[in-house]
Amino acid sequence: MQRFKSLSLSMQLPLLASGCALLVGLCLLWLAATSSEYLQNERERLYGESLARQVSATVREALQRGDLLSARASLQRFVDSSLAGGITIRDVEGMAMGTAGVISGPSLTQYSAPIRIGEDTAGEVLVAVDSSAGQESRWRFLFSLLALAAALSLLVFMGTRFLAQRLSASLLILDSQLALPGSNAPDLENEVSRLQRSVEALPLDMLRGHAPVPAAASEFQQTTILFVHLASLARYVHTLGESNLHRYTRRLQQIVQAAAQCYRGELLVTRPFGLIVSFSPQPNAGSEALRAASCARLIALISLGLQERTNLSLELAMALGQCEQGMDQEKDIYPQLHLQGAIDELRDACLNHDRYPAILLGETALADEQLQAVAELTEDGEEDAIVSELLRLADEQETLIDHQAQIIVERIKPRQGSGGA
Repeated sequence: MQRFKSLSLSMQLPLLASGCALLVGLCLLWLAATSSEYLQNERERLYGESLARQVSATVREALQRGDLLSARASLQRFVDSSLAGGITIRDVEGMAMGTAGVISGPSLTQYSAPIRIGEDTAGEVLVAVDSSAGQESRWRFLFSLLALAAALSLLVFMGTRFLAQRLSASLLILDSQLALPGSNAPDLENEVSRLQRSVEALPLDMLRGHAPVPAAASEFQQTTILFVHLASLARYVHTLGESNLHRYTRRLQQIVQAAAQCYRGELLVTRPFGLIVSFSPQPNAGSEALRAASCARLIALISLGLQERTNLSLELAMALGQCEQGMDQEKDIYPQLHLQGAIDELRDACLNHDRYPAILLGETALADEQLQAVAELTEDGEEDAIVSELLRLADEQETLIDHQAQIIVERIKPRQGSGGA
């Protein structure tokens, strides 16, 4: 049973379907055997009793005259012209008065009828009907049904195998899409087991969507912003052709947008060569600062993974901080003015940094307790709003982010022959 469970679906499904078809065929065969046996026995009984009565009526006159020779001749004619294997007539004491053929045997069934002369019983006729011919035809019928059931199960196997192979190929493609890059292919033949193993390896906690948070009662809410400075784009904007520049810009957008979607961030273009990802409160998703830092680490890992597969550099500097954002921007522009100032501070910090990829944390972001608990920092030593650089997060977060980055890199990696962009 364990061996069957480990088989590929291209064998499991055909075997199950053909087995069920064969089982149904055998049930029909058993029903046909039972009904044909009953019908044959009933037909032989009616035939034997009718033949015995006919013989009794034929030999009655000869016995009445005492002409046993004529009676025996009549018995022989019946044996030669019917299915009777043998016929015998007996007197009332059971003594044989005449016999033709063989009266007993393995394939002979005996039927009797009385011989009456007037109101008196003069003896009885015993007819042995040969059932071998009927049994032979019955077995031919059953064997033909068995062959038909086997042929039907074979056809079901072939048809189901064709469909199962298509299903198996689709599941294998899906498994290859879900499998993490560099992971060892599981030594499993069953496609469902392989798909289950690949799904178990995914960082589902990081990919699971979250329900939106209801609007707060106050007019302002605390928001964490992640500023992404596209340092390499500033160099390529005057050197790349229009088509290559568009592909390169599209690649940068894919990197930041994929990471932002994983952490429920909103992507905006706010400065030349600069993007921001805004993080609002979400239930059961960690603090805004922790999500922003995780998003920044994910962007960094994606850019490093793609850097190995492209000729153009992907130099990004990121900085994150917190500020208040208005719920209704049309009525009050003050929060937006404050937001622009915070963006400028983060942008200046990125411009003053010369290592890529870099993740810089502002004092407001460092005040977040959840981020403090998992962040590994290095002090810059400058009296500025940006005081620390994020090196990495805790091992558990890093493992999930690394898996997530591998998946995204496989999705957006440059196609073979597409050039440097």
